[in-house]
Amino acid sequence: MHDSNVSDNNEHSNAKDSYYWAGSFPVSSKEQLPGRKTDEELRTLVASKLKSISQIDTSKVVTNVVDQIISITGSVQTYEQKRRIGEEIWKIEGVVKVLNELHVTEPSTAGPTRRD
Repeated sequence: MHDSNVSDNNEHSNAKDSYYWAGSFPVSSKEQLPGRKTDEELRTLVASKLKSISQIDTSKVVTNVVDQIISITGSVQTYEQKRRIGEEIWKIEGVVKVLNELHVTEPSTAGPTRRD
């Protein structure tokens, strides 16, 4: 009888590795595809890009990079600032996805005011 709480190392010898498809062949997440940037390189580029965005206070913006996916959290004043930060980060070569979860502190600036 096989105990389901005991793992069989021979059963899934590659279970520790994470694989994804690149073109028509599987690639381990431990390998680098040609032209891909490392997460550390992207962290540096994202930090530099945030500093270069004019007229937006990015001091409350926090980024995280995992597998070339950029997660943006924190807060900005307007929806326009949220959109612009996400757009600028998308322009960085090597970014595969942007999760823009910025909180807008002044949502009344989202659009035109209603006229009754």
